[in-house]
Amino acid sequence: MATWQFKIELVPRARVGAASNNVHTLYDSEGYDTSVAWEKYSPSIEVEPLMEAIFPKGESWHADLHTWGDEERSDIQIWYKNNRLESIAVRLDLREKYESLLSKVAYLASKLDCVVFIPESKSIIEPNVFALGKAATESNAAKFVKDPEGFLRSIGSGENAT
Repeated sequence: MATWQFKIELVPRARVGAASNNVHTLYDSEGYDTSVAWEKYSPSIEVEPLMEAIFPKGESWHADLHTWGDEERSDIQIWYKNNRLESIAVRLDLREKYESLLSKVAYLASKLDCVVFIPESKSIIEPNVFALGKAATESNAAKFVKDPEGFLRSIGSGENAT
């Protein structure tokens, strides 16, 4: 993942609810793993056509990974395991105009009855454009885009360590 990309994950509302205090269910001793939220949940609608409405289908480096968009810019990645959806990750390139993508991602999450998990801040937010916009503008990716040198200096000093 590039420093200028803001990463979020979609997780089923039924598995984690909407409260950030439920975020602990997505973590184990090795870090976060959203596949636990998808274990006993399957979307009631076709997922891939929704992705294609946002980005063109991309090339994948693994049979279980389906991608849309451009991995160096903005994209969506869906992992499958034994033909079951295991995770939906969205990466937004904050160097470019991304506001229209926020509404598409919010719509996507709503259609799939998901909430938005933000790994960087260890939070869960509702899938709306305002909450997503606020999270994006407060992210490390946005700080990097605004002032790359200052951001990198702050990492060296431990200021933005996440």
